[in-house]
Amino acid sequence: MTFGGRTAVLALDTCAGATSAAIGRHGEVVARIFVPDARAAAERLAPLVKGLMAEAGVAPAELAAVAVTRGPGTFTGVRIGLGFARGLALAAGCPVLGL
Repeated sequence: MTFGGRTAVLALDTCAGATSAAIGRHGEVVARIFVPDARAAAERLAPLVKGLMAEAGVAPAELAAVAVTRGPGTFTGVRIGLGFARGLALAAGCPVLGL
């Protein structure tokens, strides 16, 4: 996927009883993280994504999209993932893809 010459996609899941994120570029996963504690999403999602993006060498301005699960899951998990994805996408100037 490309968007304005950007090729990196950030994928987030806070719905499935855990917190996970991955960064893909040109169809390949370049970095990923999985935290089995779903309750950690509220306070740990932003630092996890920041570290993941640093590991992948991707700046927010390089994101073609932020993909995020939209359920099923707990209300809180869905809300955290969607809110974070929307905020990051607005800051990065890229679309959000609900999955």
